[in-house]
Amino acid sequence: MSDPADSDVDPVRRAIGHQGAVLACHEETMQNLSRTLAEVLAALGSLQPPQGPPAPPAESPPVAAPYHREPHVTAPERFTSEPGRCRPFLLQCSLVFEQQPSSYPTDRARIAYVIGALSGRALSWATAVWTTGGSLSSSYGSFTGELLKVFDHPEGGPDPGKRLTSLRQGLRGVADYTIEFRTLSAESGWNNAALRAVFHQGLTETMKDELASRDEPTDLEQLISLSIRLDNRLRERRRERVPRSQPRPLSPLRRPQSPPPRTPASPGTHLNSEPEPMQLGRARLTPEERARRRAEGACLYCGQPGHLVATCPTRPGNERARQ
Repeated sequence: MSDPADSDVDPVRRAIGHQGAVLACHEETMQNLSRTLAEVLAALGSLQPPQGPPAPPAESPPVAAPYHREPHVTAPERFTSEPGRCRPFLLQCSLVFEQQPSSYPTDRARIAYVIGALSGRALSWATAVWTTGGSLSSSYGSFTGELLKVFDHPEGGPDPGKRLTSLRQGLRGVADYTIEFRTLSAESGWNNAALRAVFHQGLTETMKDELASRDEPTDLEQLISLSIRLDNRLRERRRERVPRSQPRPLSPLRRPQSPPPRTPASPGTHLNSEPEPMQLGRARLTPEERARRRAEGACLYCGQPGHLVATCPTRPGNERARQ
């Protein structure tokens, strides 16, 4: 007779055995899948082409240069064929072309600009050149060279050396004299020693006397600088002396009275109040020199102190004063 407990254990054993068989089947299946996957990967690896060097990166499109706005340049003053103005006019035009190269890139564009700044006889000449054609209307160098040949005539003559040797300071200040001197010296091409001698020659006698009392520089620039300083001091001293000799201004409430009639003076009378207009040689006294002599009590005729006009021994007609 069988045991009832054995009947309960058999189904459990059968179930465990069945589960074991299923797990074994799954394990075999997984192994097969693993082998298949490895074979597929190996096949794919054999199909890929050999890798070469890395491809260069794609070039970026060129970036446009930023827009550069050309500076504004003042147009030169119109040239009408005035003497001495041709070269400065062409210099101003060249500055426009240098600052605005994109606006005037060709010779004909520059020639057109120059013609547009001409007037009068210069424009008539340029009109004939442009309409005729040829190298003058296509080459900027040929055009400006011909323009200089026709209109570059200096105001004082063609030779700057001759104008330089005849240059004098005159009644103007040393600073004004120096400006014209530097302009002519730049055109002459002379050396420093020659220019220094010419500059000294053109100074006034008063300025030469002032330089003679000092250690005169041997360098041109130092001589110019010293002369300008001395001239400024002399002019300042003259301005300081003049106000002391000027009459006091009348009050606006007072009416100027008419002067009394003049009566002939006796031979021995000193004319102090209203001396006659004096001349020294043929040069009439300047107001500054007249005021200086009055302030220093000097004679208005000869400039010497100690006497007045009526008793001046050098004045014609004063025979009694010379006795």
